[in-house]
Amino acid sequence: GNKHGSNIEELRINIVPIPGLRITVVNSLPAALFPKQQFQYIVDVACTGPFLKVPQVQLGYFLPVESLRVYPSMRLPTPLTKFLQPLPVANRDEFFEKWRALGGPPLKLQEVVHVKPSLTGGLTALAALFNALKLNVVPGLDPNQDNLVTAAVLAQEAPEEVMCIVRLEKDANDASRFRVTVATSSQIASSSVKEVVVCHLKS
Repeated sequence: GNKHGSNIEELRINIVPIPGLRITVVNSLPAALFPKQQFQYIVDVACTGPFLKVPQVQLGYFLPVESLRVYPSMRLPTPLTKFLQPLPVANRDEFFEKWRALGGPPLKLQEVVHVKPSLTGGLTALAALFNALKLNVVPGLDPNQDNLVTAAVLAQEAPEEVMCIVRLEKDANDASRFRVTVATSSQIASSSVKEVVVCHLKS
């Protein structure tokens, strides 16, 4: 939207492509925006494979009144977790067979974090956060009731399946301290999902 007191012209948007995302522009930009006018620029984003960083959006416009060209930038809000879907779990034994099959680093990554105060009151808030991230909490999988386990799969155009499992283990002596374990069948996906999860737990 145009927050300036005069028209903005020569609008430009460039989304820097990255491997793993296919971005298609649905509509075109107007020639100008009047003061307080808004315009919805629509793009279609599809996942073609795991990716680590989200694309950069480069903007540009001209303020004729001030003879000023402005070039802000932002990140497209499309982390890898946006493309996750629930993974059906038939039984606990089958699930943990898949968990063990993923081995260790770089497919299985761990980090100990102190979560923000709003997440220290119990599992309800943590489960809501994980489900909002499309990680799909599966109740009853972990024998410890203070832990959470999620199971999802990446919805991508590539034929191979990328499974994503996250386990959150609570420190028995510190309600704010958790061990986060992220395991996927892709090194890039493991790093990407862990970065998203840790960021939301801390901030």
